[in-house]
Amino acid sequence: MSKQQQFSELLGQRLTAAHQETADDLLWQQLQQRLDKKRRKLTLWLSSAASLAFIGILSGLLYSGHIEPETVAVADPVDSYQLEKLDVAIQQSIIRNDHEQVERLIAQRQQLNKPQPRTYTL
Repeated sequence: MSKQQQFSELLGQRLTAAHQETADDLLWQQLQQRLDKKRRKLTLWLSSAASLAFIGILSGLLYSGHIEPETVAVADPVDSYQLEKLDVAIQQSIIRNDHEQVERLIAQRQQLNKPQPRTYTL
């Protein structure tokens, strides 16, 4: 090994040895606290964003599943009885093969089956 290489190595060792110092424990604690604060902020922002996304999705699902109130007709017992009578008459006419009678009875049934003016909203 030449003198120039030995000198370079010796100079390099002294320069690196002069710049190598161990950090103080207080300095490490301060660095750790700064990193923890950054992590807390990041966690806060991520949890806030996730909460807002969840609320948005939930409200979208609830709004899209909104059902309009149904109008329900209250059946009159007399009409129900007349409908049952017409159903029996239609069945008997079908058995007798009386097509004209079946058509007439079906028309009567359709007139009775129209919605009543008394309706209630649920």
